[in-house]
Amino acid sequence: MGVSRRKASFVTLTGSSLNTFIISIQAIVLVPFYLKAIGPRMYGAWLGSGDFLVWMQAFDLGIPSLIIQRIGAAYGEEDYRSVGEYLAASVCVLILVAFALAIFATGFSFVLPNLMGIDGADALILRECFIVSALAAAIGVANNSVVGFSRGVQDTSLLSATLVISAVTGFAVSLGLILSGWGLWSIALGMAARALVSVIGSLFFVAKHLRGNIGRFYRIRKKVVREILMISPITTLGGLGYALMSQSESALVAILIRPEMAVVMTLTRRAVDVARSLVDAVGMAAYGGFAHLVNSPDRSRTLQVHSEIHTFRLSIAISMAVAYMTVNASLISVWVGADQFGGSLLTILIAIQFIVTGSSYLMNYLFRATGPVMKGSALLLAECIVRLPLMVILLRWLGLPGLPISAILTGIPFGWLAFRWTQRQVSTISREYPREIKRIWFVRGMIIALGISAAILVRHPSWIFVILAGSIVAIGSTAAFIMLDPRMKDIRIFAFRAIRNFESNMRGSHN
Repeated sequence: MGVSRRKASFVTLTGSSLNTFIISIQAIVLVPFYLKAIGPRMYGAWLGSGDFLVWMQAFDLGIPSLIIQRIGAAYGEEDYRSVGEYLAASVCVLILVAFALAIFATGFSFVLPNLMGIDGADALILRECFIVSALAAAIGVANNSVVGFSRGVQDTSLLSATLVISAVTGFAVSLGLILSGWGLWSIALGMAARALVSVIGSLFFVAKHLRGNIGRFYRIRKKVVREILMISPITTLGGLGYALMSQSESALVAILIRPEMAVVMTLTRRAVDVARSLVDAVGMAAYGGFAHLVNSPDRSRTLQVHSEIHTFRLSIAISMAVAYMTVNASLISVWVGADQFGGSLLTILIAIQFIVTGSSYLMNYLFRATGPVMKGSALLLAECIVRLPLMVILLRWLGLPGLPISAILTGIPFGWLAFRWTQRQVSTISREYPREIKRIWFVRGMIIALGISAAILVRHPSWIFVILAGSIVAIGSTAAFIMLDPRMKDIRIFAFRAIRNFESNMRGSHN
């Protein structure tokens, strides 16, 4: 990718990584307080309710991804009129959608406690906290129009900084309130504080850009709104399908088994959820630049760049998954107690699910970046239609391990299909996809096998062990992939240059 695309992707990735790090610290610090102050049953009900909040955010009509692709393509051609019109239309539509979601969520809150098996005074607290969190989620939906715009124009510095500041703010509010005895309200008000900071940052960002060329064309055009609304049904269903597939496990366990088991499921996979947030940032950071590349003079490198993005993401995912398998049993034991651990088999399956489904979604995400947003969304919807019934069947049959198994069984074929469609979509403008390297796959398999062995054999409930072993495995595995894979040449050069600069600065400070 070009220099500006790489810089924007790096900034986005850095901001997302810092945000993920803050969320990781937040989870480590706050979850024990939540379990003690709220109780496993109430906290399990909240975790199940949290999946509904994620589903709400899927009702952004698929507009953020659409405008990243459309604005990315238009900005690459210096078509500022289209950029301004897409921004105006997306902001208008998503504000209306957010308002409708807030109303619906308020109504749904009256049946939520009964659905989760909560009654009495706890039911009222759960309902009111859900309403506040739903309002924060609705604000996030509206704000996604600006986030999509920033990635489309490859100017992500301000919103990346805002993302980090909002995460710190939400963490501070939740920590202060849980220590002050606010119980479940500490989670809801932390989410509200985070949403407020994000909106303030977005307002500053939009104001800055509307002072330039884009502002002259910031108009709501019927044809642009019509295009968005014509595409939105299938993109909405696709986004909802992905949310249902990836963020319904806690809700299914809470409803079909019991809320306490939702806590076990959620905490057993919590470390890998944090890793997924970090690794998925690779695709999110690359989406705008990839859409820009497809419509740029450098488009012949499309499949080469696709290969580099996928290889980089897959290498980090495997490294994180192996680190997760190595330390998860020890982490759960020292963090919240061994009784909240779902077992070695569940840990291994969740790790494989993380690798498979992440790659599958990246294939679909990059396919949509090439232009056919509706077709990619339809593929997500089809996968959801297959996976959801399978999740219910296998959960009832096999218990908790049935959930990751269903994801693995559906993620592989649908990801492969999206990959083949991408090749076909750009076959006339791009050179062929680089060949896979057998020795890299051998190394990947060996590292995964070592992780599986560690998941079965290793138990050492110590924070020092968890931090050191997890870091060594993750960093060591990633370094091995970077050194062995020729497709990560640019990353090697960047890493060596950073090391040399660090050594030079250290020598200069000593002198």
